[in-house]
Amino acid sequence: MAPRLKILLSEGMSLSAREAITVLGRAGHRVDLCAPQRWCFGGYSKWVDRVHVMPMAGCDPAGYVRSVAELCAREQIDVLLPVHEQAYLFAALRQHEPIWPHVRTAVPVASLAAFRAVQTKDALAGTLAAAGLPQPDTRVVRSADELLRVGGDLLRSARALVVKETAGTASTGLHRVSDHGHLERLAAAAGFPGGAPLVVQERVPGPLERCQAVFAQGKLRALHCFRQIVAGPGGGDVVKESVSRPLVTGHVQALGARLPWHGALAFDFILRDGDPAKPCYIDANPRLVEPVNALLSGVDLAETLLRVARGEDAGALVIGRAGVRTRLGIPGLVERAAATGRRRAVLGDLFAQLARRGRYAGTTEELTPADDGPASRVPYWGLALQLLAQPGSAEAISRRTVEAYALGPRGHAFVDQLA
Repeated sequence: MAPRLKILLSEGMSLSAREAITVLGRAGHRVDLCAPQRWCFGGYSKWVDRVHVMPMAGCDPAGYVRSVAELCAREQIDVLLPVHEQAYLFAALRQHEPIWPHVRTAVPVASLAAFRAVQTKDALAGTLAAAGLPQPDTRVVRSADELLRVGGDLLRSARALVVKETAGTASTGLHRVSDHGHLERLAAAAGFPGGAPLVVQERVPGPLERCQAVFAQGKLRALHCFRQIVAGPGGGDVVKESVSRPLVTGHVQALGARLPWHGALAFDFILRDGDPAKPCYIDANPRLVEPVNALLSGVDLAETLLRVARGEDAGALVIGRAGVRTRLGIPGLVERAAATGRRRAVLGDLFAQLARRGRYAGTTEELTPADDGPASRVPYWGLALQLLAQPGSAEAISRRTVEAYALGPRGHAFVDQLA
């Protein structure tokens, strides 16, 4: 039986943090959270011991990492588990001992060089190209004139484009362009702060799928893939179903060995025209992402990550089974409110979730599991009441949530200073 560990999650506001709490709590581990406020999404769980209030990483990265370091030393944390972009900070801190003094807490993150190969959209494009892995036709531009010229060339050969800021989170800074008029408006409004480029890609037709992996010094130890069945706010998922993708497994295994990667790493890809033999990789998330669908499919990504963090044998490679369908109820309600602006749509979606009907047929809830006790339902019902009262607040809710955990320009600048 695995030892009961004291684990600190790098934040407690995101969906990934909430799902990590479920997986870790069911395994019997003690979980603490970092958060900018006591009453955060992840804090409504019987599996959370304490919520430690500290600065947001995106607003005060220096204050955040100092607070985390002091906390790890004081509370004798066994493992600090980055569940969002804070992983990039800790990758940088691994080589900067003066800011991380006398901390013996295990942190499962790759080297800063490996992170920089996938952290930004332009770096990822170069990494995929160097590894010979498929991606959409991709160009990097550094001025409005170049955006107009390159985008115009791509529009002549592709039906639509996607223009991305290099450091966007949860689809912030992503623009879908379908015609020259839209491209011209975007070029007129585009900013290139600090000389940061934009990435321009053809928009590939086909379903969106995701792959989640855990590596130990470049060796793949666990892998899980799923398809997005219903899209949610910011490009996230409302309903997903696990799938088997042997070709993707081979691609991810090779890329992880090439970097070499250590810790959790996830990829988004599109199956061109729905063909499993034609994956096109479009994004990477160098962290643990929403692990409950994987757990229900037979892969405990979080437990494997803990073993990797502590230098233990993670065992034989485990790959998730296909056909497990899950839902994320809160994003489902937000999506209906944002898409329709109607109370009736939100109420209908609420009933559909409770009855597991319509788009939720055959699904299991990921975010607010029944075995976590009544307190875990407080954020769900609180949000439902807010959206029923003000359906138009959906976009603001999504934006505030992302801001609470995103690394942002200040966080990226802090990493650059460390390096």
